[in-house]
Order: sequence, then structure tokens, then C-alpha cells
Amino acid sequence: MKIFLDTADVTAVKRAQATGLLNGVTTNPSHIAKAGRIFEDVIQEICSIVPEHVSVEAVTERLVRALQTEYAGQA
Repeated sequence: MKIFLDTADVTAVKRAQATGLLNGVTTNPSHIAKAGRIFEDVIQEICSIVPEHVSVEAVTERLVRALQTEYAGQA
């Protein structure tokens, strides 16, 4: 069995990776928008923590901006 964390919370990724049980991370634009961070920055940071098995839903820049606007101030 493999364990994947579905999040954009970099702190949660670090904690899970430290257990030695994490096999990968999945995330999507909604998770990242809710975190209130720049899409590319979050992905790069997650990839630096979990070098293998990072799955990211493909999006357009327009969708990223729309989600950031929708979730602004909710993080």
C-alpha cells in the first residue's frame, strides 16, 4: 500500500515526510488557492520535500487567478 497526502499545506507535507511513511503528494488549484500562496511556489516547495510522486492537477493561469480571488482572505 502507498500513502499519498492530498494537500497544499507545506507544513503538513514536511511532517508526513518526516514519518518515513509518505509515498507522495497530490494537490490541486483549489487547495493552493485556499492556502493563499502562489501556485508555482507551492509546487516547487512540495517537490523539494517529496522528490518523487507529486501529482498536480493541470490548470490554466486564468483558473489560478480566479481561485485566488475567490479564496482571498480565507487562508
